[in-house]
Amino acid sequence: MESGTQRASDKPVVIVGNCLAAVIAAHQLVVKGTPVLLINSAPNWGGHFSSRAVLGTKFDLGNVCFEFTSFAKDQTADVRSYNTRARNGVAPYVQAARDFVESVVPVNEARPPEMIWNGQIVPDLVMANELGVLHRVTNEVSRQMAAELQAILAGPDNVLHPSRKVDNPLFLSSTYEQASLANHGTTFHNTFIAPLCEKMVPEGARALSALYHRCLWMPIYYPQTVLAGLGPNPHSLRKTLFHYPSGGFIGNLTETLFSGIEASNRARIVAAKVTALKHALKSDRGFELTLASGETFEADRVIWGQDLPSLMRAAGLSTEGQSKEKKAGVAFCFVLVDPKKLRKEFNFVFVIDRERMAYRITNQSCAAGLDEPVVRLVVECNARFFGDTCDNEAFRRQALKELVELGIVSDESAILKAESMFVPEVLPIPNKVDHDQFWAALEQTERALPDVELVGPSSGYFTKSLNDQIIQGLKCGQRGLQAAAAIAAGS
Repeated sequence: MESGTQRASDKPVVIVGNCLAAVIAAHQLVVKGTPVLLINSAPNWGGHFSSRAVLGTKFDLGNVCFEFTSFAKDQTADVRSYNTRARNGVAPYVQAARDFVESVVPVNEARPPEMIWNGQIVPDLVMANELGVLHRVTNEVSRQMAAELQAILAGPDNVLHPSRKVDNPLFLSSTYEQASLANHGTTFHNTFIAPLCEKMVPEGARALSALYHRCLWMPIYYPQTVLAGLGPNPHSLRKTLFHYPSGGFIGNLTETLFSGIEASNRARIVAAKVTALKHALKSDRGFELTLASGETFEADRVIWGQDLPSLMRAAGLSTEGQSKEKKAGVAFCFVLVDPKKLRKEFNFVFVIDRERMAYRITNQSCAAGLDEPVVRLVVECNARFFGDTCDNEAFRRQALKELVELGIVSDESAILKAESMFVPEVLPIPNKVDHDQFWAALEQTERALPDVELVGPSSGYFTKSLNDQIIQGLKCGQRGLQAAAAIAAGS
């Protein structure tokens, strides 16, 4: 080899983007000795899973927690077979996600989610699979629910029964409202499902495909299960357990990982936008990237952690005819509360009514298991409560008023500080049109750039959860070990 010639194996792996999967991939590679070039034009690291500095402290964006419960029987630490095209493809790797997280930050099991219904905190049927609230409805409502569920079970074949979700294309083309009515009946749907959905997203349960109902944490129960829940011996569903970092916020994970990356002498970080990405012309493999500044880089591996349209534009591919992914705006109110005036203790609570602006409240101090001198609450609000305006001060006043009305705090003197923030497009609303367009665009991109590794928002349609991004980042690290071994074997 001539002096001064760069070996292919010495070229850094280029990672574009700021999502959690990109951060984990970079961390895994640098700790194993692989040089990395991180390119990020965004102001933070971790994307939705980074924390925000508000009111002199740190908050997560509402209810963000680890889900380490899996309904897949067989778990494996070999994440190379993880497939973003498989529905719930992350299920066999949930234990691997937990093992990784606990190797980075301490976590504790959080108190199960609850919900406020009829003015009381009751067992939660949205996230926690608890149907105990059914014993609190009136006798008339209970009889109506039972009659509707019995009619569903005695009626024609239910093509939207949850047992068929994996292989039934109707779950993609049908709305969540249709699936809920087909399995829960009208009374259950109107009592528990519709009020929450209508607050969370425009058009309510009609807005999203049934296949992706859990993206908003909304349930589809077997009609048999709901009917049993009305009886004296309700079927006990397996509980979904949730965990939260003991240090106080989910952003602890990203910050700890990024500190390790920065401390490494194998990482270079560039704050810039990639404007062009193409196959390298000077060699038989690899890529050439161009930044907005005009600076260029060559790389044998590129990991893309931004959205798919940005990759298509960089590659010179047409995005004509693609609609923008449908998302709803959310108003967050970050609140510091005097713990002596906190009347109800909870981790995460849904607000099931049609009157309130708030649809979910998180006590992040309690979720972290911390006895803090000031309690951190986050109120997630319906951004359309005041129409089309986005008046942060009006949101703040209403959120504080509702904390008192709901009995969360004794009175407004409990509020030490509060600040609101409106995010216009943060809550995804998955639907068939976006699904079909995404996969068509992905196939076009993979034909043009088959060797680019896609993580985070570009990886697949709704493979952006905490667990998905953790496994995607770990998969990039395991692939790095394979590549190193192949180079060593050939040298």
